[in-house]
Amino acid sequence: MPLPRVSAWVPTGSPALDRALGGGIPVGRTTEVFGAEGSGKSTFLEHLYVGVRHGLKGLVVDIDAEATRDEGKLQRLGLKAAEFVYCRPVHLAQILDVILELTRSLQGAKFPTIVGVDSLAAISTEEEQDGAMGAHAGNRAHARYVSEFFRKVPSLLHTANMALVFVNQAKSTVEGGRMVERTFAGKAVPFHATVRVRLVIIGQYKNAAGYVEGLKVLATMVKNKVDIPYRKVILPLYFDLGIDSTASVIATLAEHGLLMAEGNRVVLRTATKETRFYLHESQRYAAFKAKVAEDPALLDEAVALLWNPDAADIIRRVPEPVCAVEVGA
Repeated sequence: MPLPRVSAWVPTGSPALDRALGGGIPVGRTTEVFGAEGSGKSTFLEHLYVGVRHGLKGLVVDIDAEATRDEGKLQRLGLKAAEFVYCRPVHLAQILDVILELTRSLQGAKFPTIVGVDSLAAISTEEEQDGAMGAHAGNRAHARYVSEFFRKVPSLLHTANMALVFVNQAKSTVEGGRMVERTFAGKAVPFHATVRVRLVIIGQYKNAAGYVEGLKVLATMVKNKVDIPYRKVILPLYFDLGIDSTASVIATLAEHGLLMAEGNRVVLRTATKETRFYLHESQRYAAFKAKVAEDPALLDEAVALLWNPDAADIIRRVPEPVCAVEVGA
């Protein structure tokens, strides 16, 4: 029997994050995206929907346990309501039954499918809904259902050509006298997930008037069974347009020390190009986007520097002198 291989990769909306993951979110596997409230988890999932529908021409199934999906926001990201299947579950068992039935009905499918659950922490169990307030230990019931689910579904995901993405809430608990980060629904999702992406807010973006217009989010691959884990990417996430794909590349290059400082500028040296930007972050983003619009190949060369063993030699090389006089004039 041949080994299962990743049949396709879902674009995340950030070329830097796609490179960090090994190509994107793997189809045929389970992914968990987790973080604190307001850290961009739902927006991240919506970018995956756009990647599957427009990039891979696949099927999108949105299981909206929080009942917060906004049609206007999806349209701004480039996804119309008619382009995906929307599901509002009543309880956790219903979510898991829907996913299990989908994996069985899509066996042998040639097109990719993404099923997103947003979020595990927001949905109650059937016992919780039928019982009195405080009568059930919800997280233990979640864990029992999800653990049983993962004993059935992993072998079906690959043959169904399906990417299963769980959005989850991070919480801190004290274990053994130290703070430990956990997610809801027990340890079954972290154990069975092929990829786990942690989102943490590390800053804000403000406009000229001083109003916050976006968040600077650090995405860390805390688990990756198809590539190298613990890579880190900066995601500039704006409230109106979501992830800024080009700005994420220049921000991640800066985070990894791949921009050279020269006076009041920073220099980006790729394999064939040298580009100078102002030190100020917002000016740098705007200038880089303008350069990429003029020369799209610059984006690919910049992404190629990330996690490249030869990057240090490339960015520190002495550029060849440019002669201002034409030869033979």
